[in-house]
Amino acid sequence: MQEWTDKAIEILNDYLDNSRANLESSGADADEVIEDLRRHIDEEIIGAKLEIVTKEDIGKVIANLKISEPETKNCQTKSNCLPGKSDKFRCTTKSKSSTKFSTTGFVFAIIFGVALPAITIMIEVITGMCASSIFDPIPSYFHLILISFVPVGNLFICLAIKKEKINNIKVINFINSCTIGISFFYSIVFLPIMPFAAVGILFMGFGFLPLSPLTSLIVAVLLRKKIRNILQPKKLSGCWQFVLAICLIFILLELPKIITYTGVQMAAGEKQSTRINGIKLLRKAGNNDNLLRACYPKGQRVPDVTTLIFNLIFKRVPAKEVRGIYYKVTGTPYNAVKPPGFVGFRGGARINANEFDFGQGGDEVSARIRGLSLKQSRIDSIVNPESATYYTEWIMEFKNDSRLQREARTQLTLPPNGVVSRLTLWIDGEEREAAYAGRAKVKKAYKKVVQRRRDPVLVTTCGPEQILVQCFPVPPNGGTMKIKIGITAPLVLESYTSGLLQLPNFTERNFNIKNGLEHSVWIESKERLLPVTNNSENIIEHPATNLFALRTKLTENQFENGFAVMAERLSDPKEILVDNFAGETNQIVLQKIKERNVVCPEKVVLIIDGSRRMKKNIETIKSAFKQFPNNIELTVLLASDNVKKIKSVDELSESSFVGGCDNIPALVEGWNIASEKTNSVILWLHGTQPFELMDAENLIQNLERRPKNPKIFDFQFGGGPNKIAAKLNGLPQIKRLRSFGNSKAELKKLFDLWHGTKKQLYFDRELIPVKNIDSTSEDSHVARLWANEKVCKLANSWNGKDKIKAVEIASDYHLVTPVSGAVVLENTEQYIEAGLEPVSEETSPQVIPEPGIMLIIGLLGTCCIMRRRKSA
Repeated sequence: MQEWTDKAIEILNDYLDNSRANLESSGADADEVIEDLRRHIDEEIIGAKLEIVTKEDIGKVIANLKISEPETKNCQTKSNCLPGKSDKFRCTTKSKSSTKFSTTGFVFAIIFGVALPAITIMIEVITGMCASSIFDPIPSYFHLILISFVPVGNLFICLAIKKEKINNIKVINFINSCTIGISFFYSIVFLPIMPFAAVGILFMGFGFLPLSPLTSLIVAVLLRKKIRNILQPKKLSGCWQFVLAICLIFILLELPKIITYTGVQMAAGEKQSTRINGIKLLRKAGNNDNLLRACYPKGQRVPDVTTLIFNLIFKRVPAKEVRGIYYKVTGTPYNAVKPPGFVGFRGGARINANEFDFGQGGDEVSARIRGLSLKQSRIDSIVNPESATYYTEWIMEFKNDSRLQREARTQLTLPPNGVVSRLTLWIDGEEREAAYAGRAKVKKAYKKVVQRRRDPVLVTTCGPEQILVQCFPVPPNGGTMKIKIGITAPLVLESYTSGLLQLPNFTERNFNIKNGLEHSVWIESKERLLPVTNNSENIIEHPATNLFALRTKLTENQFENGFAVMAERLSDPKEILVDNFAGETNQIVLQKIKERNVVCPEKVVLIIDGSRRMKKNIETIKSAFKQFPNNIELTVLLASDNVKKIKSVDELSESSFVGGCDNIPALVEGWNIASEKTNSVILWLHGTQPFELMDAENLIQNLERRPKNPKIFDFQFGGGPNKIAAKLNGLPQIKRLRSFGNSKAELKKLFDLWHGTKKQLYFDRELIPVKNIDSTSEDSHVARLWANEKVCKLANSWNGKDKIKAVEIASDYHLVTPVSGAVVLENTEQYIEAGLEPVSEETSPQVIPEPGIMLIIGLLGTCCIMRRRKSA
């Protein structure tokens, strides 16, 4: 390939310009003659085998091509004047294979190589037409830059040929080769739908859009041929190398996705070893954003190219299963992370995960929704020291700033042994009470009203001491929805004279809690209240002899692990009689506080959750186990990707805690080990278990066939759902331990019981006939707690009649239990249609001080007002 000096190029251009002027004045076709002159000069240069063309070399060639003006004028037709060896031209007829860029060719190239692909790109970016129906061809900014290069590149080449400015051959070659490579790749991608696109041309011309990669490719190839005719074939080379390089770039862009989807297929495989290798691959080389995208059903229905290919070759892994894989890989539930935008840089014009509610009307909380938030949170609690009970009312108000109606869903953790005993909803500013009935009946009523877009709220249980709250619709454009949940619970007795109170808290939620929002807490009792959880903003008041109050405001971080308070009960009653307000009138409820010795187990199998979030708790566990009784045989299992048996708790520091681990295999193996002894215990220490990653039926079968041994003590560090415990709910061997802000202290209490140095206090409640009883307490919460215990026992019975009886008791006492739920509907007609009847406000519990206390508060307020007036 020859190189031209700048001076040689200048001399050639001057010569051609002068020749054009002479030819135009003679009436000849100047463009055709100039093209032939240029080609003839190139042939002369090539024939001379010059490596560098200088001004002297071009001068010699031009000297042999002097145009005779008189002879040129004598050309009578639009023919080519071909230069010969002499100074004169000989006129001959030009062939059809001219290098001239005709007007028709230029227009064709502009329409199908520039305009059509540019319009296609703009339509896809704005509307997501292809992405919404087939696959997403522009999944990233880099893809947009690459495909935008096609119309720009074709336009540049067209203008260069038209203006005959093809000076820098390397640039021209690079632009044209890249354009061919990009168009070729997308032509292959769109090849399966091109036959349908051809048919679509008949309908408003939309079929041209999928054909634009092919038309761009055809135009780019024709332009390259045109350039070759001008510059000679040897001037252009390496096109296919550029095409392969472009394809390789696209493959590299999709490599993280390819690795991720390969790992997902492996992680969902049948063999355990394959599943483990898939999880390890995803942890090392997978892309968490792509994995999160696959957790949403809509994310799989709107795939990009790679996703589409994987869906065609492999069986699609359901989104529900991918959520478990995401947790195994990251150790974080998918719905605790901001949802992905499925259209990326297009800003949610088509589908956006945090704007679309994937779980509306279902039984799962699902993902957070943009625009839906908690506007207000108020918690009021009153303690009855004599009966060792407390009643809590939690008022929540939700706000919806989006344009669509929303369903607010949350899973709440109740206080230990707590039960929902009241539910209300504000409709048109009026507080409405709930109706209580069997789970299926209230769910059916709720879903029916949801379909009509009316105003229901539903509360059902979803595990041990956990409830699911569903409210719909929260009105759009700043609308609000306000509910109240009342919870009855016993104090967790530390001694006869004190007990622990714990507030409910969020386990999961699909709404946001904005920065700055605080939960307003107010607790009252006749005896002293002491906060267990350290909080500098606690305000403790003692405004009257029989009134103590604790007030505070809690951020979500302070609130999420459960706020606890120590409540004193100095009167120390061990027995109390209360009216059976919902049962037979000739019976009352007797509650006794008793103590018992705990039998020391012969063997303890300690199961430690190997998930990433548990690593921070290892030192607490090691410190607590220094108090573990030496006379108890201890086996330690680590629930990692595989169940690992370790020698002692001290070796936990050397173990790896990664991702999220399935604890069911470890529980099964722990049961097999513990069942070797007649008096054994499984102590399960774990973090959140947001998914049932493996079917628990094998474990359930073991526990049902051996109902007395071994027992499982379930102790969770931190907040979050526990789907495994929900699956095992109702089995008598499961004992849930609760943390009141100090996990080490709670484990030490358990070990003290096993040492035999401390006795366990518990409540014994029963119905007794009314005989010679002078008076009873007015605390109806004791009766509710008795009813809750009775319902749970009947619900676990194999007898169908017992389950029916359980539903009747729960409905009579207005309780949300494993067999019953509560629903608030909008009007009387809806209750009648559903066969439900709401309870009256008079029979519902309320957080109000006793009349005597109200009088004291009123007198104190009057005194304060009088003092202010005097000071004024």
